[in-house]
Amino acid sequence: MKSVQVGSFVLAASLAATVASAGPITTYAGYTEAPGGLVTGDAQTKRDAFVGALITTSIRTETFEGFPSGAATTLDLKFGTAGPLATLTEASGAIQEAPTDGRFNTSSGGQRFWQTSQSFDVTFASPVSAFGFFATDVGDFAGTLTVRLTPSSSTTTTDFTVNGNTASGSLAFWGFIADDATTYSKVSFNITNIPNTSNTADVFGFDDMIIGTKAAASVPDAGSTFFMLTAAVGALFAVRRRQS
Repeated sequence: MKSVQVGSFVLAASLAATVASAGPITTYAGYTEAPGGLVTGDAQTKRDAFVGALITTSIRTETFEGFPSGAATTLDLKFGTAGPLATLTEASGAIQEAPTDGRFNTSSGGQRFWQTSQSFDVTFASPVSAFGFFATDVGDFAGTLTVRLTPSSSTTTTDFTVNGNTASGSLAFWGFIADDATTYSKVSFNITNIPNTSNTADVFGFDDMIIGTKAAASVPDAGSTFFMLTAAVGALFAVRRRQS
């Protein structure tokens, strides 16, 4: 009986090898406490993993370099295309052109980034299944950042907290990829400011917002799958013959 169980396990393992488990969302969250104004450390590692899971030709990035510096309450985000793919709306944000108080640009060769102390929304013209971004200087004045995902097919939202710390000048990356057919029409950045001893609002920087399409997972071809199943069944009968 023990030998038969071993043969059954081989068969089950061969079947499992052809099926990839999937949850509704895969998240990528990285945090670098003291990057020195550079894109480095765990935040960069998670960003690279996020981008690596997308189809290369589908990746579009909003670097904020195309906007003039200064106050802005609505931005048409083009993600490197000719027309706007999303709209950013907020009450009192601004395009910043130089590093300031721990916030900095994360685009290679760039200068500008979006900064704010207020919550804001990014609403997509066409729903997306993958989205990521860099955030700088999160939490050094006790503010918190929560990302809320609104699916295009329902009103049930999902919240995720973006890691922050008391260190000034930190770098965070956060992104998600939907593992099923669900797409998302809006990403809300909910910023909560907690009163502190200096009565100063916590201001965050945002840059390099990325959209894309998940790369297809590799699966064995039909011939390979048939070979694995045949080998497993053969092993099972061989064990039974030896047992008899």
